[in-house]
Amino acid sequence: MARTSTYSEFEDGVKALIGIDDLQTVEQTQLNAYFNKWIRLAWERWEWPEVITIEERTPDSNGLIDYEQGGETAISGFFNIYDVNPRSTQVPQEYTFELDGNGANLIDWDSDSGTVFVRFRTKVSTYTTVGTQTIPYIFLPYLINVCYADWLKAEGQHGKAQMAMDEAEQMILFEIEKFERQQNQQQPVYVTTHGSTQYRIGV
Repeated sequence: MARTSTYSEFEDGVKALIGIDDLQTVEQTQLNAYFNKWIRLAWERWEWPEVITIEERTPDSNGLIDYEQGGETAISGFFNIYDVNPRSTQVPQEYTFELDGNGANLIDWDSDSGTVFVRFRTKVSTYTTVGTQTIPYIFLPYLINVCYADWLKAEGQHGKAQMAMDEAEQMILFEIEKFERQQNQQQPVYVTTHGSTQYRIGV
């Protein structure tokens, strides 16, 4: 089961730093705007396991895999495209591709090749002020502090805002370090591309 926190936990964390019990409607709206700005930046900053997946996809007749396909998980960033599931095959073949505004165009694929397996970053949702919405728990301390920093800047407290921003940055860097060093997530996988075998990291 994915490890998550809720939007209400985020809001409660910011209120605790501000020192208030409740937010007015206009304040909730402004805080939500801060949240949506920063969660997207956190989401796309690193290859977080919580927001990356591998799914089987069917390219169109031109070899295009759209960012958004009906009935499929929306894609915000492509990492790798394989001929078979790399989690169940020791040496999958990796397709080369070019990106455009529609998605990933496969270079060395033809319609006889069938489906492919795409390793990609999922698209972050746009959050409202509904408290039950879930977020990856690894982002919670960062989002609380970075949004508090924006709150302080709006109040003209620039010195305190910079301190909160610096603390938030240390929190997100700590989460990256946990994956890279403590949890050893840079695991090499053999990938065959154009007849050669290479090491790849992070599958």
